[in-house]
Amino acid sequence: MDAVVIPKEVYQQLLTKLDAINNFIIKASKPSQEQWLNNKEVCIMLNVSSRTLQNYRDNGILPFSQHGHKIQYKLSDVEAHLNKGYVKPFATKTK
Repeated sequence: MDAVVIPKEVYQQLLTKLDAINNFIIKASKPSQEQWLNNKEVCIMLNVSSRTLQNYRDNGILPFSQHGHKIQYKLSDVEAHLNKGYVKPFATKTK
């Protein structure tokens, strides 16, 4: 077995980098926290008025959570709503 000798400072730097890599792996493996949006943020994302957003809630078009008077929406639900209307481009014929 071969032995490698390195200065103490280099060894400490190596340990610091290994700790950073380990922390990154641990953080990346944890499930991400769901981001929640308020009415104003959703209105801006969907380019709709607050009244239209209320219609979406009333008609079950967009899921939401309400605590008292505060209403919030999951970012993933808003993105899913946007993706429902997604139209893929179609090929045009050129001469």
